[in-house]
Amino acid sequence: WSDSNAEFTPFRIGYQLVLGACNVYCNAHDAKAAISQGRPQLTLKLILASASPRRKELLQQLEIRFQQKTVAIDETPYESELPKEYVTRMAHQKAEAAWAKWGKPDRLILSSDTTVVIDNKILGKPSGYDDFRTMMQSLSGRQHQVLTSVVVKSDTETKSVLSETHVYFCGLTD
Repeated sequence: WSDSNAEFTPFRIGYQLVLGACNVYCNAHDAKAAISQGRPQLTLKLILASASPRRKELLQQLEIRFQQKTVAIDETPYESELPKEYVTRMAHQKAEAAWAKWGKPDRLILSSDTTVVIDNKILGKPSGYDDFRTMMQSLSGRQHQVLTSVVVKSDTETKSVLSETHVYFCGLTD
């Protein structure tokens, strides 16, 4: 795979957002020390609004304490909604839903959404093996995009970022 801008991989974006949140929400001395050590220590309670084992693993690698909670939202794309708009809306809706359930002044919500796009068409989660096989065949030997939107929400502000990664699949055989 190749990233359109290596500085802005989804992992790097999440890391930068957490560091930024640390800068904003920690006292200045703690933030500078945490950033210089590469391990931000948030004074706020961080809630990862995601069921993703990969997102959980990424935060654990950063040695950040957090709680993982899930929210249920309708993930149906709007008619004629563009993929970037869709993935951004999903991440924001997850953050808003999590804030409605667990938001308090001492909390920080981190949410994210990722979608695969080919020919400007959003590929949802496969409904079964046959759907999975069809998707893999459509990606075979072609380039597609992986869009990831990350949102950090507090009681006073919401920050978000979008990453677009271009991925080339080798040709697959049956």
